[in-house]
Formats: sequence, C-alpha cells, structure tokens
Amino acid sequence: MKNNRDLIEQLGAQIGLPDLHFSDEGICELVLPDGAEFFLEGAPDGVVLHLSGVVGYLHAPSAEVLSQLLSANHNGQATGAAALALNSGNPAEVLLSQRLDVGQMTGIEPFLANLETFLKFLAFWIDELPQLSAGQAAAPPPDSLARHAAGGLGLSV
Repeated sequence: MKNNRDLIEQLGAQIGLPDLHFSDEGICELVLPDGAEFFLEGAPDGVVLHLSGVVGYLHAPSAEVLSQLLSANHNGQATGAAALALNSGNPAEVLLSQRLDVGQMTGIEPFLANLETFLKFLAFWIDELPQLSAGQAAAPPPDSLARHAAGGLGLSV
C-alpha cells in the first residue's frame, strides 16, 4: 500500500463506496448497519492510520471500572491490537483505538482483516461498557467475542 489515500480508495472500491475519501482534517468516518460509528484518521499521504470508535460514556466512573478497563488492555487480552482509552478532549468518552502501518501492507486484504477484528472488539465493548459501569460485568470470558463474529462489514459513510 503506498499511503492512506491509496488504502481509502481501495477500501471504498471493496465496500461499494467509490467516493470514500478523507476530510480536510484527515478523517474518514464510517457507520455500521447498527449505527455504530468509527473513524479512520491519518495524513492522506502518510502511512500511519489510526482506527478509533466511540465505545460509550462513563460519567464519574469508579476506580474499579477504570481498573477493569485498564486490565482489558493488558497484553490485548480483551482488546486485541487495539486499546481502550478516555478521550483527552472529553474524559467521559471511552474510545477503542488502534494504530496501523499501512505502508507494510500489500493489498487491501490485510487491512480488511485488521478492520474486521477491530470492529468485533468495538461491538463487544459497546455491549459490555453499560454492564461494566453498572457493576454487572467482570473480565470478559475468552469466548465472549464469538457473538460479534457476524460476517461482512456492511459499512456506509
């Protein structure tokens, strides 16, 4: 892959959105069929691309909830190659983020595999965060991502 712009063009062709492109701010926003939004961010001519998605919001989270979120990041045990974080611009907003080097990718397939895994983790955390903040969830069991393994991306802009 030459750069982020090349990747976005190939992604658009692959998912039936040929006009897919970066905004002037270097952001490409996509929406899943269930309404979840995620973002591809990076310099169009660069090779570092950031995937991010809003998991949800925590207002005055307990130390236990924050500890569980941090534990989920440990060695990617519940986040894969991504990580959970609080948005520095809005500390109540919980994000899932992942950095990719598209310059190392040959073709769109490796990116699609990374994206699909990222979106499975995003869907998992969107479902889990309300339960976690209500004190109803513990660390996710290893197979809990299986219910988010539906095929196809079904993206829109």
